[in-house]
Amino acid sequence: MGVIQNVYFTISDDQKMIVSYFFDPALEPDQYRISLSVTTDGGFTFFTPKSISGALGKRASTGRNTIEWDIFSDVEELTGNVQVKVEAEVYQKALKKVFSIARGKKAPKSSFLRRIFIPSAAKIESTDGIGVFMGLPWFNFSNDTYQTNIESELISHTLPYFGGGFTYISLPSQWNLNFSVHGFEYEYESSYSWDDYKNVAVYQAVDIEYLHSPLPNIPFVTPFVGLGFSLGEITEGSYENAGSGLSTSDLYYSASLLIRSYDFLLIQISLKESIFRKVRKWNRFDVTIGIVI
Repeated sequence: MGVIQNVYFTISDDQKMIVSYFFDPALEPDQYRISLSVTTDGGFTFFTPKSISGALGKRASTGRNTIEWDIFSDVEELTGNVQVKVEAEVYQKALKKVFSIARGKKAPKSSFLRRIFIPSAAKIESTDGIGVFMGLPWFNFSNDTYQTNIESELISHTLPYFGGGFTYISLPSQWNLNFSVHGFEYEYESSYSWDDYKNVAVYQAVDIEYLHSPLPNIPFVTPFVGLGFSLGEITEGSYENAGSGLSTSDLYYSASLLIRSYDFLLIQISLKESIFRKVRKWNRFDVTIGIVI
């Protein structure tokens, strides 16, 4: 049983043919174009009337439909074994309409929101990849005591400070795994009033983070925001004394700017700030450079 059923016709008093048919596209959920043809020799030959109106072309609705033919506008007489045929020709497959664009036709223009929030093919091609990077971290505690000690030079930044890691970019997303080391020199008074001592503390951390770009189509640069987890601590004397210091481990949020102006080259500037820590709340500024393939 096809999508066209129960076709019949009647002749009205004003010599017009009224063709009635039942249309059920649910049997095959594609999109159809409806046409009418007529034969006067029992089906050996058919012709298509011109002076017709009604449920033709793409205008048919589900259920009972009618087509009206003004007979004598097209022919001088209508005699013989007259039969009519109503056909439904598929002009758009349902699956094709949903999942593809017909060849030879221009793709529809992207909407304004899509151009803002969905990365273009060109931006994906120029940005995506797997890479390695190295960088310079700049670590700080945001509490008043630490800031006062920095200003009075009781604590100062010193070597070593370096970082590095791995990145995977698949716009609008980026995943990073990186490590950081940052030295601090601090001063304290000895038991002898004429002598002061300086010592070195080392911040070290391993981070894993996920970033998302809210505006991925900006040329040459890509802004990111995201969340990460830092497993870190500050140890006294040397970065070899892992596990003996003050923990800085925490979830953090991150905002960064990725620059990909040349093939294979990655430059990224990031600001990270801890979320849950109160006493040792921290922030870190990172500048990294790397290679992406």
